[in-house]
Amino acid sequence: MRNKPDLDEMFLHETIHGYEEEFKSFTNRDEFPNYDIDFFDIDMEELDRNGFCAAAQAEYNPKTDKHTLFVCRELVPMKYLIFHELTHIIDSEDYAKSNSENYMYVSGYTEYHAAQVELMVLLGANNINEKMHFSMDKNVDTIAGSMSVNMYLRSKIDVVTNTIGKEDFPSSIEIAKGVLGVLYNYWGLRSVCKLYATDYNECIDFSIVKKQLNPYWFAVTNLFMDGWFDNEKVKMSFAPYSNAIMPLLVNNKLV
Repeated sequence: MRNKPDLDEMFLHETIHGYEEEFKSFTNRDEFPNYDIDFFDIDMEELDRNGFCAAAQAEYNPKTDKHTLFVCRELVPMKYLIFHELTHIIDSEDYAKSNSENYMYVSGYTEYHAAQVELMVLLGANNINEKMHFSMDKNVDTIAGSMSVNMYLRSKIDVVTNTIGKEDFPSSIEIAKGVLGVLYNYWGLRSVCKLYATDYNECIDFSIVKKQLNPYWFAVTNLFMDGWFDNEKVKMSFAPYSNAIMPLLVNNKLV
């Protein structure tokens, strides 16, 4: 982190710390882990190559027990995006503190959980416990513009199928982890829709996903990733994620 942020970075610091206070109230937490804030520029080559890139990203180093929130300096951070990344920080703190193995295996759950939190924010909930009712046609304001919840949900699975369908998939560890993360994002958004949408109906073609990620694994995990998780279910999610990521990396000689 820079010792003397310029004016724009000072604004970003203030905005993010303001969101942190709102996040604690939203998620019913009295405290929040310490973290550094650092900044990056959008990598257009990565965006063109992969079809997706992050506007913000939380990282945790289990060896140093250090959290860092990376934020794109070219974009005013939207609350739902920062809440998504702050969720990663608390999940790493709660389930993977100083444990490198757990930090890898919590990846699936934390992408699921962060997507749940972000959609609740987009829908205008006062906190994560609010039981609301909404239509899948309701518009939400995202970094990609205003779109219906249904379109936003489908955009996640479109990224997954488009990426998995490429001939060189997976070309790197980052791509493998990234596409699994977006799939878990989809499941997290879907869980909120299943709980609170008055007109939710899943009509998605998962054939490409099943082909690349094992149809049995997909069937089991697709059922498992549902609703809000308690501590026991979070820990149960480690094995399914491991059963997806490790074969993907080993079979494609990425490790």
